[in-house]
Amino acid sequence: FGESLTQTLEPRLFYVYAPYRNQDRIPLFDTGLTDFNYAQIFSENRFAGGDRFGDANQVTLAATSRIVSPAGLEVLRATIGQRYYLADERVGLTAATQVRTSTQSDLVGSIGGRLAQNLSFDSAAQYSPQRSRAERYSVAARYAPEIAKVVSASYRYNRETQLRQIDVTGQWPVAQGWYAVGRWNYSVSDARLIEGIAGLEYNAGCWVFRGALQRLQAATQTTSTGIFFQLEFNGVGGLGSDEIITMFRRSVPGYAVTNPTQGNLVPPSMRPR
Repeated sequence: FGESLTQTLEPRLFYVYAPYRNQDRIPLFDTGLTDFNYAQIFSENRFAGGDRFGDANQVTLAATSRIVSPAGLEVLRATIGQRYYLADERVGLTAATQVRTSTQSDLVGSIGGRLAQNLSFDSAAQYSPQRSRAERYSVAARYAPEIAKVVSASYRYNRETQLRQIDVTGQWPVAQGWYAVGRWNYSVSDARLIEGIAGLEYNAGCWVFRGALQRLQAATQTTSTGIFFQLEFNGVGGLGSDEIITMFRRSVPGYAVTNPTQGNLVPPSMRPR
């Protein structure tokens, strides 16, 4: 497209050997099996916690290719990896836990990059060669033209847990000084809302008001509803709880406060003419 680009090829090799030690008499307190993903195939221990250390004789092979612009921006990224087992597992969480006997793991891969200046996407998948099917996958896209202007959408699927979720989040100016913030996380499998957030933020220049209503599916038959508000006077202090900012940042990727301490992070609509 008339632009000079650089493509990289980044192979990666990771070998782990850990001898077998019988750990059946060690009690379990806070240890569990880690989730299988791209980062986990480069870990030394398949357990999370200090009560178990897995025996291992395995090698991981992976490769990443990137297309990079002259300015250093990552236009496209593709990654694929797989772990190969040279011996069967013997250490389980308990003596009755079934251990792995296969010779290779599922394939994990991802593709991401920028479709346009302000539009990015990311996707990941786990594929089982033994079953010839995808065990899990996710796709996500984000549109962020400027500070405090962001919309994200994603879809996640997990065959083992029967998880199918749609997640839409965003922060957007709706009037002079007014910004809407929200999240809609919906479970298609269960036909119910997992988390919903409807919030508003008003920047009057010397003070800022934030308010939000959150509905959260805490358990299968339990739903909690919370109301948050905050009135902040710039450079002085505020009334209410800082939890609303924590909630926005945790639940809305790309969320930005409209009254930052750094002037270059102020949204364009709030900057002095």
